[in-house]
Amino acid sequence: MPIRAVYDRWVDIPDEAESLFLHFAKADCIISVYVNGHWEGDVLPSDPYVDLSSYAGSGRIELCLRVMRRFYSDEVG
Repeated sequence: MPIRAVYDRWVDIPDEAESLFLHFAKADCIISVYVNGHWEGDVLPSDPYVDLSSYAGSGRIELCLRVMRRFYSDEVG
């Protein structure tokens, strides 16, 4: 059975930030990225980056990751 998890965290973004990217060093699973409740993209093993630059300099954001692993040993990154 797939294993599903949700990670939710508030992140403070510096006011002077001009760009913002989320990177996963090793993601063997599917990760859906949400910011302030809005879907921003999926992270796949072949594309471990999500561009969140539209939130650069916006202060505090809510970052939510919805993770689906095929196997327990799959790394989230």
